[in-house]
Amino acid sequence: MRWISSCLIVAALLLSGCLQKTPVASIKDAENIRRTTDGRVFVTGGDGLFEIRRNESGSFDAIFVATSEQGCSYHAGLAELHDWLFFVCARQTELSLRELNFIDSGALLAYSLRDDCRAVESSLPDGCVVPITDLSGYQFPNGLDALVTEDAILLADEEFLRGRGGISKVKIDFSAGIPVLADYQHHWLNADHGVYAANAVRVVDGNIYLTDVGFFKRVKLNVDGSPSRAKILFRSETFLDDFDVTCNGFLIADFVRGRLVYVPKE
Repeated sequence: MRWISSCLIVAALLLSGCLQKTPVASIKDAENIRRTTDGRVFVTGGDGLFEIRRNESGSFDAIFVATSEQGCSYHAGLAELHDWLFFVCARQTELSLRELNFIDSGALLAYSLRDDCRAVESSLPDGCVVPITDLSGYQFPNGLDALVTEDAILLADEEFLRGRGGISKVKIDFSAGIPVLADYQHHWLNADHGVYAANAVRVVDGNIYLTDVGFFKRVKLNVDGSPSRAKILFRSETFLDDFDVTCNGFLIADFVRGRLVYVPKE
């Protein structure tokens, strides 16, 4: 079990802040990061989608690769599915005072990871980006992940003011060569499942993990694909943000306290 010990040592160093922090690239309002299956690294930021690339001198550059050009307040969420990278163009306009969410919440977009993406026909000026669906009734659309078994994208909504957020499920049809909306279930996971203000979401070993204000939760999927009620794996009086899978567990960003929290996988 030497690898477990090594992982725990690395996690302990990260949590203690002992590792040297080296700036890699400057991205305004950087939000989410994703390493694709072929090893490329992408980041969403205020101005769009960026790829981190090593330059000739050996340092790194943030290369602007995509934007929606739709007046986004910010860009967020990253999920890979069938050679496409999905992300959110979030807009915060037309606030519903009754529901405390935004009628025009933005759009879910997809960026082609293929080398020939410029030849892909699209309604957007950049042939590498195609629109999937407009979003409505979100407060803060943010985290994304792929539910590969259903060709679906999961989209978190951090509606923490009233606790009526959740996770939506967007099924995608790839038969035409580009991703097309097949089905959309707004807040597929919601208060009925013990999910109230999801920020980040990951699908791991067929289970759905998420941060929900100060809670880290797991939702098991039943045999028919329906979700069970969320189980709390960790809680703290804070706001938990994005997280990643590492060392047979999870490293979770604590937004308020500026720390990383390690939670082992059950």
